[in-house]
Amino acid sequence: MNDNKIPAKETIALAIGEIAVSILVCIGFIIAKKFNYTVILGCLIGSTVTVVNFLVLAISINRTLDKILDGKLPEISDEQKTEEPIESLDVQDENPSEDEKDDAAARFAKENNAKLQNAIKLSYFTRNIIMTVVLIVALITGWFNVFATVIPLLMFKPILTVYAMMERRKNK
Repeated sequence: MNDNKIPAKETIALAIGEIAVSILVCIGFIIAKKFNYTVILGCLIGSTVTVVNFLVLAISINRTLDKILDGKLPEISDEQKTEEPIESLDVQDENPSEDEKDDAAARFAKENNAKLQNAIKLSYFTRNIIMTVVLIVALITGWFNVFATVIPLLMFKPILTVYAMMERRKNK
C-alpha cells in the first residue's frame, strides 16, 4: 500500500456527478427566477469542498494503513487491542486467489481494528472541522447561496452509490 493510490476513477466520477448536480441546481434557480452569481459560487464551493473532502479521506486512509503496515502508529492501550497486529497483508502463495486476499484483508482489519478506528476518527474529526469552518466563513460573507452550497454537499453519497451500481453492472 506504500504507493498511496488515490481512487482516481471514483474521484473523477464524483467530480462529474457534482458538476451535473450543480447544473441541475442552477437550472432549478433559473426556473424559480432566483438565479444570480451567488448560486454559481455556492455550487462551486459546495462541489469543491465535497471532492477535496473525498480526496483527503482517501489519502488519510491510505496513510493510516501504510503507518500500520510500517509499524509507525503509536501503540494503543491493552483494552483497545483486539489481537497482536500482523506484519502485512501478504498471503503464503505468490499468486493468491481472491478468497485468500479477502481472508488476509479480514485478518488485518480484525487485528488492527482499534488502531484503524482511532486514526480514522481523528481524520474524520479534523476534516469535518475544516469543512465546517470553510462553509461558515463562505456563508457569512454572503457571496454564496446557502442552498446552492449545501445541495452539492448532500449529493456525495448518492453520486458514489450510483457510480458503484454502474460499475457493478459494467463488470457483470
